[in-house]
Amino acid sequence: MHDNKKILEAYQEKINLFLKQNLQLELHPDKSKIVTLNQGITFLGFRIFPKHQLLRKKNIYKFERKLLQLKEDYQNDIIERDRILEVFEGWLEYASHADAYKYKRHITRQFNQFFPLDKTKEIKNKPKEERFSQKIEQTTYMFATQKTLQLFKKKYTIAQIAENRDIKESTVWDHLAKLIEYGQLSVWKIMSGKKVSIILKNIQYPEDKLKEIKTKINDSSITFNEINCVLASVKKKNKKRTIAHHIKWYKQVHCSRKCYFEPAQRALCSIKFNRLITQSDNLQMSKKEFLHFFNNNLKICILPEQEKLNYISWNHFVTHIRNRKI
Repeated sequence: MHDNKKILEAYQEKINLFLKQNLQLELHPDKSKIVTLNQGITFLGFRIFPKHQLLRKKNIYKFERKLLQLKEDYQNDIIERDRILEVFEGWLEYASHADAYKYKRHITRQFNQFFPLDKTKEIKNKPKEERFSQKIEQTTYMFATQKTLQLFKKKYTIAQIAENRDIKESTVWDHLAKLIEYGQLSVWKIMSGKKVSIILKNIQYPEDKLKEIKTKINDSSITFNEINCVLASVKKKNKKRTIAHHIKWYKQVHCSRKCYFEPAQRALCSIKFNRLITQSDNLQMSKKEFLHFFNNNLKICILPEQEKLNYISWNHFVTHIRNRKI
């Protein structure tokens, strides 16, 4: 790169001469051009600029035509949803290398409209379907909060994020609270455990007001922003989510711990869970409602009633595993 075009032309001649003499190659006469940075460079389907890169419109139109053909094939039972999901996720992964958050959100929202789940058929690749359900849920999240999340993951402080994005620190705190409520960030990564515990003890319901909680705490070192983040974590636990989301959580926290040494039984239960997801993909409920529904209306878990209702903490689970191995 250089700000003098004549110097770049001289470089181009030297490069071409080196290629011919040493590698028996030469620069393409049409594709080798000297351009300004604001024009960007086309490479591997992207338009690359100094600080960002975009998908080429030609590639977007090509994929959207392919998607319409897949939609027609799916309606005519020529292709299965699992196969389409593989193609679609491949495109999303490719698009993730570009600054295309809004485009990916738009096209992901369209997927379930084009390729609805057939409740009469069993899901073959359940983990992939669960991951995709999470992506569908993420399309409802605000773009501004996602930018804040990116910077937070890069270890930026709240003050640095505010300066980088030219917004107020209070706005950054609001974004963090939203991310916690979305389940994309843990309140324990933002604040000290001591503060979180103090605030949690003074929250009774998700609908509690910040001023009421602040009055109960009576600690000047704890701010309204910090209270709002902890309150967001409480709201997250009571947030209505899809059956697939709750089942994934239940299998990780309950099935894998209680039946760790029974892989065959977990596999059988997984098939039952799979059928439930297929039949109730649009059903949403809070975690508390799901547990009540699971324990009182479903016959998936074969454990005794008391054992099924018990909660096994991570520390207790690890200790149990170590004792069994000894």
